Amino acid sequence: MDQYSVFFGFLLLVLSLSQTMISQKLADNDHTFPFKLSALVLSTEMTKVGIAGASILYDRVREGGTGRKPFLPRTRTVVVMSVPAFLYTISNTLLYTTIAMMGSTNAQVWLNIRIVITAVLCRIIVGRQMSVLQWMSILLLLAGVISCRDDPAEISHYAISLQAVLCLLIQTTCASLAGVYQEVLFKNNSDERIAVKSLALYFWTCLLSYAQWRHESVTDNVPFFQGFTTLTWISLLINALYGQVVALTLFFCDNMVKVFATSLGPITAVMLDGLYLGVGFELAKVLGASLVFLSTIMFYSKHEWLLMQDFEALSLLWIGSVNGGHETCNVRRPTYTEF
Repeated sequence: MDQYSVFFGFLLLVLSLSQTMISQKLADNDHTFPFKLSALVLSTEMTKVGIAGASILYDRVREGGTGRKPFLPRTRTVVVMSVPAFLYTISNTLLYTTIAMMGSTNAQVWLNIRIVITAVLCRIIVGRQMSVLQWMSILLLLAGVISCRDDPAEISHYAISLQAVLCLLIQTTCASLAGVYQEVLFKNNSDERIAVKSLALYFWTCLLSYAQWRHESVTDNVPFFQGFTTLTWISLLINALYGQVVALTLFFCDNMVKVFATSLGPITAVMLDGLYLGVGFELAKVLGASLVFLSTIMFYSKHEWLLMQDFEALSLLWIGSVNGGHETCNVRRPTYTEF
């Protein structure tokens, strides 16, 4: 795993964990929100437009307006970005509904089905080849995060209905498909800036979110910002920043980094509760956390390292320390006559 994967993975972990915790705090006792979800989604997408626009303006000032890459998206880019925009709009709306219906702990556990869905979509759409060992690590990751249910009282308090499960499956599939599609668009054309491509995406998400809000306003004439609190604005900002980090992750890394990073949310919640809130560690949680770490090592380690003999691993570590950490794979197998 390179430094980009570690850095963006850490940011995704922090933002996704904060997102689910704040979303549950925003929900009322009847599992609804005091504001319009369409208003929050539209405000979030407009904030993303502002961030992308500020980034483009910064590049323009820094390059003196004479950069090699254009500062506005091409027509083709705007058109093709309509597909992930439509999927993201559905996903963003259903995410709040899912958390309100299930609770943040249940949602964190059930949303990890995206691990398998994203892996399958990457194999089909992107054509990413994965070894049997990596598929085994994906299944281990899924088992590990499901084992780390953090709050049994909350899980029993929120009834998981068929409607909640269907809502979650649609949300997860839309988010995974949009992420894979966006990764293809971001990496196939390097003649445009990331912020420019993101701006084309946010143009559609704003348009679709506005249409959704407008449709709801016909029957419910409620002020746009009614029910917004300080916590709501914090949630909005976190979601907007999460979108920017996802775009950078898809460009510099891939969807699997995003999946592994966000799947560490339940593990992190369990560890924080144990360290700072005095909550005891259960055996199932410890085993689940161990499976998650083991699956991450299995997925991102080079297969020849995992299957090499012990003397080869030790020789590689010794040569790497002598050469200043440079990778050396030509490790010679010793013969018995040398001893």
